[in-house]
Amino acid sequence: MPEQDALRAGVRSGQYLPYQEMRARAQGRVDGQMIGSEFDPGTGRYRFKFQRGGSVIWMDMDGRTGRELGRVGQ
Repeated sequence: MPEQDALRAGVRSGQYLPYQEMRARAQGRVDGQMIGSEFDPGTGRYRFKFQRGGSVIWMDMDGRTGRELGRVGQ
C-alpha cells in the first residue's frame, strides 16, 4: 500500500494534513454520504467520493492546505 505509506510519512513530517481532518472538511462541504476516498502521493491530493440520491460527486482537495480544488457531479 504505497499510497498509505506515503501519506503516513507526509503527515508525520507535517507535509500533509491528516486523513481524518481532510475527511471532516470534505463532509462539511457536500450534502451526501461519503462512499470512498483515495490519496495521490504524486500530487498530494485527496479525492473523496460522495453519493447524493442517484448522483455521485467527486471532490479533490489539496492535502497540504486543505483547500477544495474542484468537484465533479451534482
